[in-house]
Amino acid sequence: MFLTIDNPFHLESKSGGQVYADLVATLKSRLTVAADKDVQTRKGEQINIGTVANGIAETVRSLLESRRFPESFIDGGANTTPLDLSHTEQLVVECHPMMADATLIIKGDTGNVLLEGQLPRSIAQVIVKALLMGRRKFSHPTEIGAAETALKGLAEWLPKVLNRIAVGCGMSAVGTSYEEDVYNAVLDTLHLDRHVASPEFYGEIRIHWRRAAAYRKRSPL
Repeated sequence: MFLTIDNPFHLESKSGGQVYADLVATLKSRLTVAADKDVQTRKGEQINIGTVANGIAETVRSLLESRRFPESFIDGGANTTPLDLSHTEQLVVECHPMMADATLIIKGDTGNVLLEGQLPRSIAQVIVKALLMGRRKFSHPTEIGAAETALKGLAEWLPKVLNRIAVGCGMSAVGTSYEEDVYNAVLDTLHLDRHVASPEFYGEIRIHWRRAAAYRKRSPL
């Protein structure tokens, strides 16, 4: 294995019904505010997707921030190494499988190589997953077993976050025509890439740290 680097959420226990009730209450509050900012109505008024998305994101943020990937999913005794990519706004990430390993290349804004290496697949995927979740500075495991444990834990926990986003979008009253737009806007607000739910990611992707530009107002057809 070789690697080169240049420059170098515990929620209070609640029942499912209580969590749902809290989500409903918060969404009603957020969406009341949004309604004053041109949120769509059934009469055809304009919709501000960004406003609705921000309200939903706030109902999810505490759950998302209750755990940090990969650190929260690694046993305390596991060997880790730090990775700091916080000095660049845009990253170009390439990850390609190679037998039991994967080639990982990360470039910065100007195309400069920040990280390049051939790693065990699970370790490479931990790094990629962390980046897809908006992390720029973190410590990742250096052993296959610890990496696999982290990925398994994330696969069990992340759907809870994404499901809460989906519930919020479904309750937002923007109409089914806009739910996907709102869902993607929530992901952007939380710095979650759309590929984050994929079991593994291979290929090339550009990841931007800065929050996406405000979504334009749209009128229903």
